[in-house]
Amino acid sequence: ILKQYQIYTGYKDFTIMDPDDASEAISYICGQLNVSENKIGFPKKGQIKLMIGKARSRKESIGNLIKNEYVQYELYADALIEIDRRYQAFKQKSNMMDFDDLQINLVRLLKENKSVRNRIHDQYKYIMVDEYQDTDRVQAEIAYLLACDHRNIMVVGDDAQSIYAFRGAYYRNTEDFVRMFPEARSIKLEQNYRSEQRILDVSNTIINSSSETIRKTLYSTIKGNEKPKLVMALDSQDQSMFIIETIQELREKGIKLNEIA
Repeated sequence: ILKQYQIYTGYKDFTIMDPDDASEAISYICGQLNVSENKIGFPKKGQIKLMIGKARSRKESIGNLIKNEYVQYELYADALIEIDRRYQAFKQKSNMMDFDDLQINLVRLLKENKSVRNRIHDQYKYIMVDEYQDTDRVQAEIAYLLACDHRNIMVVGDDAQSIYAFRGAYYRNTEDFVRMFPEARSIKLEQNYRSEQRILDVSNTIINSSSETIRKTLYSTIKGNEKPKLVMALDSQDQSMFIIETIQELREKGIKLNEIA
């Protein structure tokens, strides 16, 4: 879409940066500022790119992101803010976009140019988004802008399975969708085909104890007799050892390995 309507974007024949291009650009900027990854506690270029991308997907400044989520880098906040500023300027000057730019510039195009938006709405009359709980704020806005006129949109997702906040996903997008499209019909898929009912009873209690969730009651035709166990692992290694020991115990009881998940 951005290539097709680039006359309205301020870019001409832009190229798309891959992660290696972005890392090289950030390394170059760090060199200009005479800041090094070798400094104790200074983030590596991959981490800097992740932080810049996360701030943009959440529509907040990198300064706020550091203050709220990356306090370990507060000592270098000024340097990181300047790296972000120079990185954005470098891309613009070099006529390049990274993945975040593709999304943000699409939002800008759809918001600011009604004639383009009308043409795109005519071209994409039905919008479907899967794994909606993994979308960030910018992606939710794109979905809204693509469907805000014809209102033909369907999203599939489960707010209780939103686990990618560290990557920028915004768990409230599912709730906000209902507000953006109040006429949308909710279809709850509550039957579970994997778990016994006792496990789902525990899940239902946890899910529905939250005030920030879409209410649901999971059920299964698989009854089962065993009670679920709550295991408090000290860390991921302790958790792994518990799983290994449990598999060994089950194997000693005569249960085949290919029957253990």
